[in-house]
Amino acid sequence: MKKHYCYAIQVNQTPSEEELKDLDVFNYPTWTKEVSDIAQVYDADKLCYFLEGEVLVNPIWGEPVHIKKGDLVTFHAGVSSTWQVKSDVKIHYCYPD
Repeated sequence: MKKHYCYAIQVNQTPSEEELKDLDVFNYPTWTKEVSDIAQVYDADKLCYFLEGEVLVNPIWGEPVHIKKGDLVTFHAGVSSTWQVKSDVKIHYCYPD
């Protein structure tokens, strides 16, 4: 399992089908965004599974993080960043307890 960490952004680039089923990600709400730059601030942990697209996340503190289709990403509370949406994204997301 390949993972990438950047402060409070955790990217699992190869989540297993079992892990996705255990997390029940396919029943999470869906969010979409077209190509653009947007500011994101996380007041709570957020888990995202990228169904489509590509994003370069530029956290205020830390190195940019490349996220793409198939990645399972956790944004931890307190992360403040700018997303450069390179191709339209579709994401399943939740706020775990």
